[in-house]
Amino acid sequence: GEPLGRLARAHQEAQAAVDTARYSEAIDLLDVIMAIDQAFQTTQVTQLMRRALNSYALSLYNQMQPAAANVIAGRAAELGLIDGNIEYERYAANLYLSARAGAPLGDPNAIADLNELLNAGAGGRYYAEAQRLLYNLYVARGDAFAAQNEFCPAAIQYQNAVRVLPSGVANGKLQTANAFCANATPTPDPFAPPPFEGTPIPGLAPVGQPGT
Repeated sequence: GEPLGRLARAHQEAQAAVDTARYSEAIDLLDVIMAIDQAFQTTQVTQLMRRALNSYALSLYNQMQPAAANVIAGRAAELGLIDGNIEYERYAANLYLSARAGAPLGDPNAIADLNELLNAGAGGRYYAEAQRLLYNLYVARGDAFAAQNEFCPAAIQYQNAVRVLPSGVANGKLQTANAFCANATPTPDPFAPPPFEGTPIPGLAPVGQPGT
């Protein structure tokens, strides 16, 4: 009847939309078909929805829109239609988004997330951005220590930054921090016991000397 004819036309339009990379339009058409009649050409509709969702998500990841891509990937996952490569893309995007939010705050979790992205290899789509974020995070931590005249811990943070990117502002800061660290006067420990100034107890020889 007429409803089936309408669904068949919508299905053809959805197919044409996927074929011409109009994925959002295809998903909307397929949603309508599934809402009206879940039994209509179930296999073909499901396969087309899988292709539309995964292709759309990948195109958004390729455009460096990870948050938007994750929404589409999440929809694919809810329907049980997510492809393995998109599953991994979503995982990497979540690491990146979490680190991007936490890095300016010095969040230790951001360091772990960024290192994981870097460990995935230089071919990863977030590699360069992860390098930049981690470098800036270590420099900011070094600056925070240096501002308190704590140059030895500052030098460690600048050294971490140089390991991430060998050239940049951290190099000069590292040399300065190392110089101050080498000449630093140890801060007296306020909790250390005072030096002994009493008279030795008779009969107890100092350690290492024969008794009297």
